[in-house]
Amino acid sequence: MLDVELGWEWTLVRHLFLRAAVGGGSRWARRRTSLPSSRARAPRLTAAFAKAGETYLDDTYRSYVFTPVV
Repeated sequence: MLDVELGWEWTLVRHLFLRAAVGGGSRWARRRTSLPSSRARAPRLTAAFAKAGETYLDDTYRSYVFTPVV
């Protein structure tokens, strides 16, 4: 995850700070992997379903996931 912020920090008393910031975070370079159960009744079907789920999650995270930071 990549996080970028812009903010200010004030010292209230020694070792006590007040911080205000705004920014955002986004998924950057990881891929999702899912491992089907080794006891699946239809291993090829289960593996194909897991691969489709990985692709769907990667596309969704890349397109829509942006986390605001306040």
